[in-house]
Amino acid sequence: MKQFDLILKNEKEISYKRIGIFLLVLNLVGILFITYLKDFESWIPFIMAAIAVLAASTFLYFKNKNEKAILSGAFLLLSVAWIITGYWVVSVLDILFLTLHVAALQKPIVSISESQVIYPSFPKKKIDWKELSNLILKDGLLTIDFKNNRIIQQHIADISSAIDEKEFNDFCRQQLNK
Repeated sequence: MKQFDLILKNEKEISYKRIGIFLLVLNLVGILFITYLKDFESWIPFIMAAIAVLAASTFLYFKNKNEKAILSGAFLLLSVAWIITGYWVVSVLDILFLTLHVAALQKPIVSISESQVIYPSFPKKKIDWKELSNLILKDGLLTIDFKNNRIIQQHIADISSAIDEKEFNDFCRQQLNK
């Protein structure tokens, strides 16, 4: 069974990372403020938050390959710090943001097989060939044309190592003509 996997460009990835760091710093400031309001009874939540923010910001400087794991660990550590301070609602919000953040930073891969096309939305959308009028790859631009006149166009992340356009387009044409 023939299958093509195309990695799409995620043009908002840098913005998502910056928002994540901003929220980490905001959490640190919030925990410092709560620690101040409680007359510095316990420094443990603030120390945990500071470690989380420092660990998460290392990937900005060192381009760490484990940045998702570091960021996830930082948000989980912040969640524990918020629980210690007694603000479990903020902890739940941090975990919710972490879930959305991880989903947004996943590699968007379009899987095209003989049976269907799987598009990387949230949740993944399974598209039957019967719903499509055309699917083509041209100059690094993937175009999915639906029979209901809806069109999806996305750039492919790495054109040089990508598949052969002619072979891919011939395969899609065969599936559409079935």
